[in-house]
Amino acid sequence: MLSLTGSPRGATVAHRMFRGDKTSSPPEIAGLIFAGYITQMKPRKTPEHALLETATANAKAGDFEQAIIHLKMLLQENPTHEIATGMLGGIYAELKMTDRAIECFRRVLEINPSNPLARFHLGLLQLSKQQLDEAVTTFKASLEQPADFLSHFHSGLALLQLHKPGEARKLLEQAARRMPKDHVFYPQLQHLLDQLNKYH
Repeated sequence: MLSLTGSPRGATVAHRMFRGDKTSSPPEIAGLIFAGYITQMKPRKTPEHALLETATANAKAGDFEQAIIHLKMLLQENPTHEIATGMLGGIYAELKMTDRAIECFRRVLEINPSNPLARFHLGLLQLSKQQLDEAVTTFKASLEQPADFLSHFHSGLALLQLHKPGEARKLLEQAARRMPKDHVFYPQLQHLLDQLNKYH
């Protein structure tokens, strides 16, 4: 029987690896929430920027309640603020408020369908909730990027659980061609491919 152990943990570990870090320890809150979004902040002082900076400082200090308050204040003024919406989703994900996090990442993709970080996190959260068809659909756009081996890997996991080993094998083989051999998920990927080749 195919083993799919480890896939829910992807919701915390995989973000670090998505950025190219091959360590296996879960990222700190600042890395999870801000690495993809804060780098997009432009160095100009506006009321929105001030609220975003305050929310960032709050969350880095572990004061998620105040971070959420400031992000919601910003979004009340600008409901389509992509970075604030993504940060709010990241905080909700860290607080295990998965449904709210999913809603935020979906909103980010409504604002900017090409946001890869929001798409990746949305797919991971859907996978962790066993929303397998939704996860496959979410990851599909990322599969157009051959270098995005983690989306191929996690989409393959979802397809295995949907009992579609043929489709899963294709994606896992693509992931194996790109994933570094010292990557934390590489042993699991090779194990899954070995089992697929053995039983299918």
